Amino acid sequence: MAIFHLDHLILHDGSSRRAWLHEVQPELLQHLRHWLADALERGHSRIPWSRPICDIVVRDHGPDWLYATICNEEEIPIATLAIAGSGTIAARLWGVLHDSSKVELKSDPAALPPVPWLALRREPGVRYVPDTESWLPDFARCVAFAHLNRRPTVTDEADASA
Repeated sequence: MAIFHLDHLILHDGSSRRAWLHEVQPELLQHLRHWLADALERGHSRIPWSRPICDIVVRDHGPDWLYATICNEEEIPIATLAIAGSGTIAARLWGVLHDSSKVELKSDPAALPPVPWLALRREPGVRYVPDTESWLPDFARCVAFAHLNRRPTVTDEADASA
């Protein structure tokens, strides 16, 4: 079943917004599905098009969830992202995001958001690569939809063939 929306939460400033699948171009979604499959298999992957150069390091994952760190090319963590597609793992992910944080968060650790959600947490290393602020939230949102919708939907297939 396709996930058509998710709550996109930015933990360092406490902001959130509803993100929609239709905001991601079908071609990009398909590309990210292949890229993400490789990253999940190998445990890491260079993020295409990222400037400065960054990698994703997969810490743990399941069919409807993902916990990963974005690092710069010196392997310094700049952000952590968590994706929860169902309630079975959401509380654990939410707790880990807050308990392991090295920066002050504005989000409430007791206020578990309803699934599906994507949470993005800034890491102290972001100060070394401030340019990531311009693309990282959008990239994380696209990765979340790619992960939660790994099987192409009928709409995706129709868009790709058009």
